[in-house]
Amino acid sequence: MAAKNAQNSNQKSAPKNQGFLKGVKTEWNKIVWPTPKETLEYSVVVVIISFIVALIVYGLDTVFQRLIGLFI
Repeated sequence: MAAKNAQNSNQKSAPKNQGFLKGVKTEWNKIVWPTPKETLEYSVVVVIISFIVALIVYGLDTVFQRLIGLFI
């Protein structure tokens, strides 16, 4: 009886899996991938912004260290 139930559940899940995979393929085809030029431009922007944020954090850290040094 248990084997029969397992077989029935496998038969029911097969069409669901096929439908899911078909949906994944459909959605995958909708993806608009960036061109290599766009990827390079985005990467440069990320590096520049990261550098600017690092400078801001460094500046704030230095200011707070000196302020704390005055009070200690």
